[in-house]
Amino acid sequence: MKAVVHIGLPKTGTSSIQSYLSGNLKALSERKVMLPRTGRVLWWKDRERNMGLSFACHPAEAPASRLMHSYGLDSRNARRRYASKYWRQLDRELARAAEAETAIFSEEGLSNFDGEDKVANLAEAFRRRFETVKIYCMIREPFSWLSSNYVQYVKMGGTQPWEAYRDDQLDRGLFLTDLAPWLSIFGDKAVRIDVVRTDAVTQFCEFLGLDSPAKAAPRRNVSISQQGVEQLVALNRAYSESGAKRPAAVRKAFEKHMKGPSWRAPKDDISVVYARSQAEIGELLQHDSVSEEGKDFIASRWSPDAVTSGYQERQSDPEQQSEAFTNLLKDLFDK
Repeated sequence: MKAVVHIGLPKTGTSSIQSYLSGNLKALSERKVMLPRTGRVLWWKDRERNMGLSFACHPAEAPASRLMHSYGLDSRNARRRYASKYWRQLDRELARAAEAETAIFSEEGLSNFDGEDKVANLAEAFRRRFETVKIYCMIREPFSWLSSNYVQYVKMGGTQPWEAYRDDQLDRGLFLTDLAPWLSIFGDKAVRIDVVRTDAVTQFCEFLGLDSPAKAAPRRNVSISQQGVEQLVALNRAYSESGAKRPAAVRKAFEKHMKGPSWRAPKDDISVVYARSQAEIGELLQHDSVSEEGKDFIASRWSPDAVTSGYQERQSDPEQQSEAFTNLLKDLFDK
């Protein structure tokens, strides 16, 4: 059996791919493709992402992530027990799926593994269970990618202004920093870096050699307007400075009320992003893991001129946004 490990870099269609996979299990099975439930069922709840795989590969001696804490995996012994249980359950599930030729694992937590230890743990475990292992990820045009990431960062409670966030991200690199451990351990030939050109789900199906999606994946992430992002980051700072934890209801309220054209970085920042990403883009164009279609797309579409020509100002109606913010405050406090 072959394993395909989709390491979902943020804001590259990962949720759509996971929704498509979990929503088309029968169609996948007919094509001898399985999506293991092991790791997707945590605390008796089915999930689309294989969060458990990330937990199982986490070195027991390394500090637990915030997500692991929330699932009670605080201690080393708890993490060791979970990893042992995960691999036993996966072995039983694989043994029952005798007809399957491909097993797919999709988890965004895999793309931000710190260091090589976790990747090495996954490589060792998978090479003992599968004939071949392919690593798949998607990357996206840098300016729009950073803009989308900033919105997500603010939703999660981020307090930095855009310029500081942008500089921090560009200082660490766009994509290759996170992909370096995978490329080092699995090698260029086993890692496929696909460039988002049209639709993430369609491209993933093409990589798997499957037909077009049998059922479209719904849009999962909710956009927040330009004004909404500015108001939310200010609110995040207020909570941070007071030492109080921002309630989960705040994000939900902003997603519910502050709708409109999604926030986008200023047009003048296009040249800044590309000037500081030039070296990495050049490396991607020479990289064996990047598909030829991806290289062609990068060469023709990843440039300041191409992005600037397609840039559109995104402003919502001020009166509508003011009314929406009033309703948001009522939603949060008039209870």
